[in-house]
Amino acid sequence: MLVMHGQKGNGKSSAVWRELQVVKNFSIIEDVLPKPYWSALRERFLDDDLPWYYSEEISVKAGTANPFTGNPEIMGSCGFSHPLLVKGHHTSPHWEAVEPLLYFMAEKSNYSKLQRGFDVLRAKANLQTQVNGSTPDNFNMPHIDPVHLQLKATNWIFLYYLVDADGDTFIFNETAAGGCPSRLTVRERVTPRANTGILFRDDIFHASSNPIQSRRRVNLNFNLIAG
Repeated sequence: MLVMHGQKGNGKSSAVWRELQVVKNFSIIEDVLPKPYWSALRERFLDDDLPWYYSEEISVKAGTANPFTGNPEIMGSCGFSHPLLVKGHHTSPHWEAVEPLLYFMAEKSNYSKLQRGFDVLRAKANLQTQVNGSTPDNFNMPHIDPVHLQLKATNWIFLYYLVDADGDTFIFNETAAGGCPSRLTVRERVTPRANTGILFRDDIFHASSNPIQSRRRVNLNFNLIAG
């Protein structure tokens, strides 16, 4: 099921409107995988033997200055990642099990360019835990993924949630086209729900947040070129 965000334009057919909204906004895609497939992926990434790699900052390079002085809600956080694909090279034996997820997503996205084909620029799994002092209004450092800055093009990000958790994903109104503002405004908050994903353009500032009630927040993160 595809849940769209944005206003429907007058006179547009429903199919055309859905695609326009994917292009202009972001979409939440529910029930991305058949339940047995989701369950198998979930168990794979919650396995005690899966190697996770520590990062002092989950979103940006450690020591990066905070340019968003108007956002006191920002809270630094460590985290863990498991690289799946980097610069076109598979870095994990789990990639072959993960890759079909993207075809299910593309089919449900109602975005014809993704359905015609895509290239995966980067893929990884992320794991975040609770942080002392975090509140529901805090979020990690907002950012634009490095892939966008390196290619100087507008591509796509797909975030897929493996487990139910608190620790919302924050989507902001501001984009890379406007430079780096001193203050960001929240456009949408998405609470992680198992087997649900969000698809959005990679020039949009976004941020994760730490779970407060849940023990961990686990998602898969993909950078894509469509068409």
